[in-house]
Amino acid sequence: MQGGTDWRALNFQRRRVGISSAFQWRPTKDLEFTSQFIRSRYDMSWLEHGAIFSDTSFDIDPASGTTFDYSS
Repeated sequence: MQGGTDWRALNFQRRRVGISSAFQWRPTKDLEFTSQFIRSRYDMSWLEHGAIFSDTSFDIDPASGTTFDYSS
């Protein structure tokens, strides 16, 4: 049976900045120029604090009626 207390705090910050532009020019009926620029920047910060207090062991036991078998 598990027992204890768990506390966590998460600070998460995200910022994305982008720019897009397009240019189109047709000097004659048969000639057309196009240009496109896209830029995007993404920054992320993640900071987590936590504390776990337990009054039981974290040992792992095999399921009832089974054993852990390891080969060399």
